[in-house]
Amino acid sequence: MLKRKKKNRLIEAKQEEITEVWGQHAPTLQDVIATASHVQFHPNHVEIAPNNYRRTYYVTRMPSNVHFGFLNQFFDFGADVDVSVHIEQADSGRQIRNLNSTIGSLQAQIRVDEKADRTENVAFNQSRIQELNTLRLLLQRGDEKMYYLTVLVTVSADSLVELERACTILEREGGGRGFQLIDAAYLQQEGLLSVAPIGINKLRYPMEVFGSFLANMFPFVSSQFSHRRGPLVGFDLVSKAPMFYDAWHKDLSNANMFVSGVSGSGKSYTVKMIVAHSILHDIQTAIVDWEGEYADLARSMGGIVVTIDYNSTNLMNPCEIEEEDYIDEHTGEKKKRVDINEKIDEMVNFTKYAASLTGTEQLKAAEIALIDRLWKQIYRDEFGFTEDANSLYETRRQMVGDKLQMRTRRKQPQFSDFYKLVVEEAENDTRFIDLRDRLKRITAGESLGLFDCQSKVSLSEAPIIVFDLSKLHENSDLRKLGQYVALEYIIESFIKKNPSQKKRVIVDEAQKALENREGTPAGEYAAVFLDNAFTRIRKRGGSACAASQQFSIFASNKYGASIIRNSDTKLLLKQNELDGPMLKELFGLADHELQRLYDAQQGEVRWDVNGEIVYSYYKATPWEHKLFNTRHVQAEEGA
Repeated sequence: MLKRKKKNRLIEAKQEEITEVWGQHAPTLQDVIATASHVQFHPNHVEIAPNNYRRTYYVTRMPSNVHFGFLNQFFDFGADVDVSVHIEQADSGRQIRNLNSTIGSLQAQIRVDEKADRTENVAFNQSRIQELNTLRLLLQRGDEKMYYLTVLVTVSADSLVELERACTILEREGGGRGFQLIDAAYLQQEGLLSVAPIGINKLRYPMEVFGSFLANMFPFVSSQFSHRRGPLVGFDLVSKAPMFYDAWHKDLSNANMFVSGVSGSGKSYTVKMIVAHSILHDIQTAIVDWEGEYADLARSMGGIVVTIDYNSTNLMNPCEIEEEDYIDEHTGEKKKRVDINEKIDEMVNFTKYAASLTGTEQLKAAEIALIDRLWKQIYRDEFGFTEDANSLYETRRQMVGDKLQMRTRRKQPQFSDFYKLVVEEAENDTRFIDLRDRLKRITAGESLGLFDCQSKVSLSEAPIIVFDLSKLHENSDLRKLGQYVALEYIIESFIKKNPSQKKRVIVDEAQKALENREGTPAGEYAAVFLDNAFTRIRKRGGSACAASQQFSIFASNKYGASIIRNSDTKLLLKQNELDGPMLKELFGLADHELQRLYDAQQGEVRWDVNGEIVYSYYKATPWEHKLFNTRHVQAEEGA
């Protein structure tokens, strides 16, 4: 029995010997910074060999008025800065008692000031009591909570001279913006542990703040963009990390995009970069090119250019209807169909727009009803088209004896077919004489009759297809009509084909359809069509991009604003200060974010990808720069 007890004591002794104390073998700071040959701690900085110097500050006062993401300011001072935020929940009940005491003291002071006729003091203290009562009520109802906050800032540099220079800037700029920073003298080791690389709160300097204050302080600019695949679209301004953008990312509800920047901001340069880099990821792009900026890019990268002009052999018929490729949800097979109802609706809208280019009066209900009836008559009755894709062909592809008979496309309707029916109606009903006269300009041989034809355009499997409108007279009704027709043709002949292929459609200078037409029927119909076109492209899995250098014209239209809101990706470059209120309304920008856009350098881009905010830039190679900077107006380089 004695031997057993002795044996048990030996076992217990051995167990005590092998029992580890938690943290006993944790790495030291020197172990963590394993690549450094040595670390030296000085009263006001840390030296990490071979060439890194760091100084830590603790923040003892914060700005009284804060904005969303206000701690981002520390990353704008031109220094290598790390910020560490440590939060502990405080006792809200104690704060309520403190508020009660403060309010009581202020009320007593008001009575004293009233007797002494110090009216200014009375008014000031009454306003303070009102503010404190509001805070007390929020705490009592649980709408607000109190927290202890410690904010630490570490500045890094490659030499002691550079560190002193960076710290001088930080102290000056921080003080000018409402921050009080105190050098953590003789506590630099604790400061380094509290910020980097471990981030434990060794240097505690708590300030009492409300939860709403905390909600505003966290950086909302990502240190690294979350997409890991897709074309390279720039480099993060904060982290300098490369940014890859996947418009078809699983977290995005759509692949649509809006891009806006004033002339000279780098808008077109940025769009060209995205287009060029998308080729490497097998993304096809069709561009409605208002000013002929993208033709050289397309030709240089194996694309094609469809020049729209009276002297061009490229002809487009907006009335043409195509069969649509789609994947059967149940079988997974690739099939074809004709969405004839959608096409009829679009031709009704096209006719309304065409009529509105002559005259400013709204079309009457009887005229709109006639337009709808006649287009149904043309497609379904006169041409016999149905939802069956075979109805678009003369014969089926079939074996006749030992020979394969290829099917041939039937002739497509064109606008003159529709116009003939309108003329007949006007002869029998005087209500339609005005409609007849307004539509005459759209027929062959008239001023807007370029598109009354059979199509003669072949869209190959080119990576970039540009529809160049620049040969048409600038700001003419014909160029605006061409923008409309080109986009409709792209949807029919590009978007509706090969559903497994990733495709993007860019409408450059999208505001041109609305410019000088605000409040008119033409502007309204053009905006409706553009909004519908973006919806049709999105519905078929494509990416529709509206690019505009005149934000106010585009965004002030309710359909233009709808396009912006319904695009998961929004790119803003340098903006005009006059557009500030509208930018604030549509994007929810804080004042400091607006100022950043006003002051943006050429090529700086604010990305908003489904709420993820990143600022980027792109440094092109010499070859890329020459390619992207092919604008014929060299004075607006990079615009």
